[in-house]
Amino acid sequence: MATAAAAVALAGVRTREFLLLGETSDTFFQLLRAREQLALTQASGDWLAQATTFSRQRLAAGSGRLSELISAEAEQAQLDARVVLLQREIADAAARLNTLRDLPPQTPVPELSPPPRPSNDVNPAGFASLEAAQAHAFSHRPDLHEAQARIIAAQRVRELADRAWRPDPEIILKARHLATGGRLIESYDTGFAVSLPWFNDKKYRSAQREADRRREAAELEADTLRSKTAAEIREMWQRITTARHQLEIYQQRLLPLARQNAANLKEDLALGKATIPEVIAAHRAWVEAQVTGAAHLADFHRFHALLHVLVGSPGPS
Repeated sequence: MATAAAAVALAGVRTREFLLLGETSDTFFQLLRAREQLALTQASGDWLAQATTFSRQRLAAGSGRLSELISAEAEQAQLDARVVLLQREIADAAARLNTLRDLPPQTPVPELSPPPRPSNDVNPAGFASLEAAQAHAFSHRPDLHEAQARIIAAQRVRELADRAWRPDPEIILKARHLATGGRLIESYDTGFAVSLPWFNDKKYRSAQREADRRREAAELEADTLRSKTAAEIREMWQRITTARHQLEIYQQRLLPLARQNAANLKEDLALGKATIPEVIAAHRAWVEAQVTGAAHLADFHRFHALLHVLVGSPGPS
């Protein structure tokens, strides 16, 4: 019984480590995503500042319009507000990550290295199929091991209850020694005793029923956890597939188009064929495409890391 209880305690510790690993991975990629979005947003601010200066110069020369300057200033104000929000998001994510690492919240977090870009011919987490990932989780998840340990512990309780209900014969031998005599043993008694638990059948049957209920509850909890695990892995598998598909759309189609459109309108602006608001709108679309593409890439890596956690071990690479 003590061995079974120790196994449950050890499995509980591994389960808590498993949950902590999942939360840490999630927070890490949230911080990485926010930092990448901030870098892209700040880079776009340099060009926007040039556009604002250009609008002021044209207005001063009498060839510009006030509406163009207002448009540029409004875009700059929105960008500054986004920078502030991203900086706050970064600070909150860094504080959570430090807390999970048992560090002071204000500890600086160094530069994070993003994982390599995903390959189209590699399945999520290196598993050949969704079923393979689920099977791997069933044999490696710490919380499933804990649930199995609880079933074994309940079975041990039932075995002890069964043993207590059976008669327990014992032989009694008592020896007496008196310090005044010269003999080693002065006298001894022998006896034979048998416990008869049948006369208290209600007590022992109740213990057996309680052990059965504990085992049934542990088995039900294990079955529920297995179903929940399978559903969580399926959902994460679908998230990875969706994030990869969206990433391909942005990288192969939307980003090149948005980049080319912004470059063409900048050239037209220099030739007087485009207006400042048109160029700003095109530049905004390009920046938003970059930010969204970076978000999909970060989400792909985050979901990939969470799938590793959900299956209970790194798994095949």
